[in-house]
Amino acid sequence: MSILLAIPCYNCEDQIDRVIESLKSVKNLAIDEIVFINNCSTDNTEKKIIASTASLNIPASLFNNKNNYGLGGSFKLVYEYANQNNFEHLAFFHGDDQAKVVDLKDMVNEIRTLPNLTALLGSRFDSRSMRHGYSLVRTLGNNLLNLIFSILCLRKISEIGSGLNIYRVDKLKSLNVDLWPNHIAFDVNLILGFIREGLDFKFHPIQWIEQDQKSNAGNFSTAILVLFMLLKWRLGFENKSLEWKRDFNYDKIIL
Repeated sequence: MSILLAIPCYNCEDQIDRVIESLKSVKNLAIDEIVFINNCSTDNTEKKIIASTASLNIPASLFNNKNNYGLGGSFKLVYEYANQNNFEHLAFFHGDDQAKVVDLKDMVNEIRTLPNLTALLGSRFDSRSMRHGYSLVRTLGNNLLNLIFSILCLRKISEIGSGLNIYRVDKLKSLNVDLWPNHIAFDVNLILGFIREGLDFKFHPIQWIEQDQKSNAGNFSTAILVLFMLLKWRLGFENKSLEWKRDFNYDKIIL
């Protein structure tokens, strides 16, 4: 089973070297290739990636996007790359060091035992999950969102977007990935798409640590966005983008 690991990055110069050091230290990770996607960072993220990957024992590349294509754009870019290079699975792990590589390893091991699973999604709010530095207010707010999603989706939903997920590439072909907006809530469309198409997915408890990270999403505005997406989906409408674009311009650096 071949696995491509995609690590989207935006202004995470203080965290990305910790992520890379964790990738080096965790044994038997079973990742075949890593792609870092630098979404027009204005800090030293690119330099940190190049310097820190010098002794990384996994083939890796850096995609420097010419424009900020957002989380959804990063997904579409590496999904196409995974298809072109015949990867069986695509793993996502955000470059801000909130999720942990040890959980990624556990998820890789689990999905190897579930060949027909479309997606294994990391969950911060499973009863077995661990959170550090995450406020009670945000926890309650996310649990409320998960409850609303569970009711309207008619199945238990314990996470709508942690940033640590693994997908089976060929199972995604029935989804209209290219038509979806590139915004921060892209993962919500994936979950709703899985349910609509009857694709099997499950959640995996993860640990989540917040210390020096800076969120790219406003909590209230993002909550309103995902609830609007859920309502449209429940009414039978698909969340499509008015500015569909497949051609992404980027420079590729072999690390």
